[in-house]
Amino acid sequence: MKLEAVPDGPVEIPEIVAALAGDDIPVPVWQNTLAGLTFRLGSEQSSAGSRLQRRRQTPPPQPTRIRSSAKHPSRPRSVHLRRLDAPVTVDPAHLRPSHQFRVLLRRLEMRSGACGRGGVWASSGGIMGGMPRRIPLPFALRGRSFSVAEGSRAGLGRHRMRGRDLERPFHGVRVRRGRLQGLYALCLAYMERMRGDEFFCGATAARIWRIPLPDRFVPAEGVHVGRMAPKRASRARGVRGREFSDNALRVEKRYGLPVTDAASTWCHLAGVLSHDDLVAAGDHLILVPKKPQAGEARPYATLEQLTERAHSYTGRHARAARRALQDIREGAESRPETILRLAMVRAGLPEPELNVDIFSASGQFLGRGDSLFRDFRVIAEYDGEQHRTDSSQYNKDMLRIEGFIRNKFTPIRVRKGQLFGDPAAAVARVEGALRDAGWRP
Repeated sequence: MKLEAVPDGPVEIPEIVAALAGDDIPVPVWQNTLAGLTFRLGSEQSSAGSRLQRRRQTPPPQPTRIRSSAKHPSRPRSVHLRRLDAPVTVDPAHLRPSHQFRVLLRRLEMRSGACGRGGVWASSGGIMGGMPRRIPLPFALRGRSFSVAEGSRAGLGRHRMRGRDLERPFHGVRVRRGRLQGLYALCLAYMERMRGDEFFCGATAARIWRIPLPDRFVPAEGVHVGRMAPKRASRARGVRGREFSDNALRVEKRYGLPVTDAASTWCHLAGVLSHDDLVAAGDHLILVPKKPQAGEARPYATLEQLTERAHSYTGRHARAARRALQDIREGAESRPETILRLAMVRAGLPEPELNVDIFSASGQFLGRGDSLFRDFRVIAEYDGEQHRTDSSQYNKDMLRIEGFIRNKFTPIRVRKGQLFGDPAAAVARVEGALRDAGWRP
């Protein structure tokens, strides 16, 4: 549908057909928007009903003005609509030059045929464009974040990009509501406005490196973005900027995102993590898992790289990073395992072997133990959430523990609530098993 200025008369609009046929349908009309908008029927035949049949036998009616209520001008009013097949003319002399009218007419022009099965609604007192449905996003923009400039190039107006179906995670960035799930999606959204010399750092880089942090990610955390000095770091809603002057810092690509290298990221965490969590982060980076994931190059950093980087690091809390180096060990596969190991060592227990293969006297493979005190045949196991999240894995663990017991090993299973609620009690259980096996401090 196209509206053009015609000097000699009203503007002709092509055929407008209501989406549904049959009985009158009440539709709310906002009078503060449509007040002063005048419509009249054309002269061609219509097949709507008896009232319109009588209209065809009489001269065309005078223009009918849709008036707003004087008492409540901003409240909607139900207008009964009928299906019309006749072409409609709009008298531009009665259109008020307000912004709301221009928006309405533009939507009618762009979305004629978008309501129902191909038309707009008409009232019995005249023809009126029903509020069209929201303009759909171009297919290329539906499944990802996009910048306002990109949306404008795709034909979206500024009012459309303020729609309620779009989220605004950052200034100048839009994404369909419900699509912004997790940190990776948030980082991709920021990439739409990211400058070429910026990179993700801090907690954001740590999560991209899959470093186990004590707190889960929440959107309120935002993204941590760094920039090399003397350029200023970003200061925007949802962004925590930081300036770096460390010449040893390197920027790498991970999952397509620019992040600080693993060793530098670990040093940057020294000021925000406790000693045990910093050690757990280091254990994660140097781990070579027994069953690595496809596409993952492990380790992310070697112990030598962490040591070299920590001693060359001159930022804040560099001493905390160097202290944590002394407790990092290869083999720890999770943060709770590291925290349990550190608690046992601090209590004076001997240093355990981490995630080593255990065999019976006949050479049969029994499984791997989290922390093995081989000389005393004691195994300290962290029992996580698999009993409720993965029944198959829990059954395997149960059979493995039974195999340990049959072969004269003593497994001590420490649950999450005890490790983080009363770690001293967990250590005491392991100490008791060691003493029963003959260990003395």
